[in-house]
Amino acid sequence: VDAQGQAEVLVIQEVLERLGTAVPKLGQRLIDGEARACLGRVIARGLPVFQAWQAQLAALEQELGHGEATGPAHQTLTLVRARIDMVFDDLSHFWSDPKDKWDRIDVTPGVQRAWRLATIGLPEGVTQHQKFEPLPLVWGSEAKMTQAALYLLAFAVDLVPPEGELGIEAVPSPADGVRLTIWVSGNPRTDLECQGWLNPFGDPDRIRGSLGPALAAAIASQHGGSLTVTPRESGGAVFSLELPPLSASQEPHEPVI
Repeated sequence: VDAQGQAEVLVIQEVLERLGTAVPKLGQRLIDGEARACLGRVIARGLPVFQAWQAQLAALEQELGHGEATGPAHQTLTLVRARIDMVFDDLSHFWSDPKDKWDRIDVTPGVQRAWRLATIGLPEGVTQHQKFEPLPLVWGSEAKMTQAALYLLAFAVDLVPPEGELGIEAVPSPADGVRLTIWVSGNPRTDLECQGWLNPFGDPDRIRGSLGPALAAAIASQHGGSLTVTPRESGGAVFSLELPPLSASQEPHEPVI
């Protein structure tokens, strides 16, 4: 920029340079903060269930003491311990900040982990539907795809009514990639409302809510895929995330969003 002796131009140039440096850093802080906030909401919803399991575990251990390790009570104790261990193992995959390694991945374990965590604490009247088929490998980050699934599931759980339905389906796409569909029953939604979830910055009021769907869409785009959100015909919404098939030559480094 040729300031031509104008001090104001130099000031503007300096401000723009500072913004160019600061905005990516602020964006990363937003992404990190939203991920932890999403996990925090999941933990808060499941906390009463965790506490009930811990109380049941303590009561069973006291009842059994050092008795013989057989019988129905011992089987229940083993089951409760396994549940608690699985929850903490699932949480550790989100909270331990795993290295963002890009490789050929199977998204199934991460999606199942996100499903187990997000559905803890759901009202008893909610009907859950699951469908997992063997999936082809895709190119991407397992950590990011697991986080995208948790974003969508946590958002969907907040929409489901007390006597509603929540479903997940992970199947190969017609293009030999992966299609992850999450749907929730409930109030009728409009196309405009669904698109608003993907573009929260178009309305300042939406920024106060969850940015989960928008960040999940960014992760899908980063993987060469897409996320669509549409109204469900009988009420509620459908989130459909698609990932492209694995090709012979893949980008060796993480692509930029």
